[in-house]
Amino acid sequence: MKIYRQFQPYRVSERPCVFLFGTFDGVHRGHQHLFSQAIELAKKMGYATALLTFQNHPAAVLRPEIPPPIALTTDAEKLSLIEPYGFDIVIDIEFTKAVSDLSAEQFIEKICTMLDVKIWLAGDDVAFGRHREGTKKYLLERSKVWGFEVQLLTKLCVGGVPISSSSIRTLISEGKLSDAEGLLGRNPRKPGCRNPEARVAREQGV
Repeated sequence: MKIYRQFQPYRVSERPCVFLFGTFDGVHRGHQHLFSQAIELAKKMGYATALLTFQNHPAAVLRPEIPPPIALTTDAEKLSLIEPYGFDIVIDIEFTKAVSDLSAEQFIEKICTMLDVKIWLAGDDVAFGRHREGTKKYLLERSKVWGFEVQLLTKLCVGGVPISSSSIRTLISEGKLSDAEGLLGRNPRKPGCRNPEARVAREQGV
C-alpha cells in the first residue's frame, strides 16, 4: 500500500485503477463493505485499487463554528484498518481550506492527474468540491469528458438504514457499546484493532 500525503502534480501509477474516496471515520462495517466491493471489482477487471481519505474530519474546516465530531479513529488507526484490504494506492491528505475551495472539476483533475482512473465508485449521495457541487449527476456528466466509468456502490444497511459514523458516535455517547460494536465490527474501546474480516477477505483474494 503506497501512501501519498498530498496531491501530486504527476501520474503516480500507470496502472488503470478503481477509485473511491471518503472520510471513512471509524472504518465501520459499512466502509468495510464498500472496500470489499472495490477490491472485488478491481480483481475482476484486472485493475489496481486507489482510495482517497482525509487525515482530519472535513467538518472542522467546513463548519469551524461548531466543534468537530469526535473521531472514532486516529489517522494512523484508520490506515491500519484499511491496510489489510490491500489497496495499491492510498491518498491520505489533510482537509484544509484550500482543499475545501477546490471546485468539483478541480478535484477530479487532481485525481486524474495522479491516477489512470477507469472506474470511479461513488454513493448515491456523493457530494464533493466547493459548495458540494460534485453530485452524482455532475460526476456522471464529467466522466464522459475524463474517460472513466461511474459505478454506484450499494451501502450496507441495518434495519433498512445505512450504517454511519454519526450513528455509531451516538450509540457510544449513550453507552450502548454492544450496539456500536455491531456496527463497527470490532470493540469500540479498541478503535485501532485490526479487523479479522478484512484479513480473511485479503487472504481469500476478495
